[in-house]
Amino acid sequence: MIYDNALRPATLLGLVLLVLALTAAVTWLGALLDPDTPSFEAPGLIVLGLALGCAVLSLLVVLHIRWVRVTMSALLHLSIVALALALYGVASEEEALGLKVFAVALFIGGGGLCVVGILVLHSRVMKADFAGEGLSPAEAAQRRPHTRRGVIAILAVLLLALAYGAWRVVPLLMAKPTIIVDYLAEANRLSKPSNYDPNLNAAPHYEKLFAEFVPLPEGLDDQCKAWPGDLSAQQLEVLRVWAPGNEAALGLLRKAAECPYWWRVYESSDGALSGIEIPELDQVRHCAWGVMLWAKYRAYQGDPEEALSHLACLHCLGVHWTEGGTLVEQLVGLALCDLSYDAVLAVLDYCQVDANTLKLTLTSFQGRLNRIEVPHFSGGEELYGYDSIQRSFTDDGNGDGRLIPGRLYETKKGRASLYTQPISYLDALWVSLNHPGRSETQSLFAEYFDCVADLARQSPWQLHAATTSYEEELQEMLEGNYYLRDGFTAIAQCIRLGWRGKADAHATVTMLAVLTYEAQKERLPQSLEELVEEGLLDCVPMDPYSDGPLVYRVTGEGFTLYSVGEDFLDDGGEPGEWDQFGADRVFWPVVP
Repeated sequence: MIYDNALRPATLLGLVLLVLALTAAVTWLGALLDPDTPSFEAPGLIVLGLALGCAVLSLLVVLHIRWVRVTMSALLHLSIVALALALYGVASEEEALGLKVFAVALFIGGGGLCVVGILVLHSRVMKADFAGEGLSPAEAAQRRPHTRRGVIAILAVLLLALAYGAWRVVPLLMAKPTIIVDYLAEANRLSKPSNYDPNLNAAPHYEKLFAEFVPLPEGLDDQCKAWPGDLSAQQLEVLRVWAPGNEAALGLLRKAAECPYWWRVYESSDGALSGIEIPELDQVRHCAWGVMLWAKYRAYQGDPEEALSHLACLHCLGVHWTEGGTLVEQLVGLALCDLSYDAVLAVLDYCQVDANTLKLTLTSFQGRLNRIEVPHFSGGEELYGYDSIQRSFTDDGNGDGRLIPGRLYETKKGRASLYTQPISYLDALWVSLNHPGRSETQSLFAEYFDCVADLARQSPWQLHAATTSYEEELQEMLEGNYYLRDGFTAIAQCIRLGWRGKADAHATVTMLAVLTYEAQKERLPQSLEELVEEGLLDCVPMDPYSDGPLVYRVTGEGFTLYSVGEDFLDDGGEPGEWDQFGADRVFWPVVP
């Protein structure tokens, strides 16, 4: 039979297969562009395989390769068997009637199409077309063996390349981590105080405090840094009504401050250290804001002694958190300490405080200075690193493995912007294909952890004098390892925050010492050395951003105390933020 002005059956079948290939490819690309759709998990890989398989079969059918017809028939028979097995699995395991009905419908539709395809492949016209019956001389010339052999050879090379790529890529796409070590249990063991006594643990007191404390009411929840005298009459009335309701709860804060440590058992949503849950975060924030405003209100009412006493307890809450085993807890603790410093300065600025109260407050804050070390690089941070490696790399049983692209993608997508920026799945796959193995990554992390604590002990000024920075040092240390460099160089910002917190703490203690000296001697000290000589300071506080101490000067209106700030230049006490160039970080006088 000669087909004039019509498509031959094999060509038509090839076009159908091509349409199927394009449909599957577009579906997979749509999943790839959607960051929330797992295009490289099992369903996505099946769709991708279907697209590639249909494209190859389409080419072979158009070339009229005889064995392709039999091969396609066998594949369709296997598809019917696979659908039947899937139907049996759903019917035996699923209880939902809707899913069972859907499985039956899928089997009938998919199986029916497979049967139709088998009948078409074994039809007389399809057999005749593949056998070359009824061809015109021109059509017969197009089916010369050497032409088809050349095309098949090219296709074979492409298939080999695809097989090699699949051999490299598919195991990574399907890889799952092997969890062997329970680092969460180890972290709980390490964080528990060696001389643990439940009666000395502040955790139960804080738990009751957070449960009983009444947060600031609406209208005051954004006024925690304001001085009560600057509030409107309506806001002041709301504050007057709210304040007495927390008298009993603040007694729990005082009890907690008398405990030497705060310890609780860590729990994780997925067993990983990165999934540790800290449910008290919102509660502690609202409680700290409330304590700040409550203390300033008591000072405003004429009782700065009680105000400073409760702010010292708030400071202890912050110190307890800085001693936590996670970096999040430490940074939150640092923020709580900073809130207490701001409130203390406000009380000192607005109120006349007697020498005895100043000395008690000085002793309280000064006694906790050496406990504030953020980040403190305890065993918890080290365990966090090894746990993240364990959960992001495969395990070949010999201490090595490959970086899993899916884990890298999910990790970067879930991290806070402080630490990293998300990447696409294809970028994660490319990184994983060229990334150092698990063993090399673990060795480099061990070197990193040994060095980073020493690096953190160097002040910003020391690194500035050496014409480098924390980021540059860490990036050089972790060069060549994307996973570690991306996830752990962000600790540089945490180190910087730690030095800011340390400067704030020493500046607050120094101001308390200056005002105590003034109350006792009825004059200001001429230098910070006088405070050391009087026993009010243990040593002259150094400025982390210069090669000298914090700048202290007696002025016509009192005194000024400041750090030169992160531009490392003394701008004469021009007030500004830490990272503001052309300004200093002025602690006193208080800048509105």
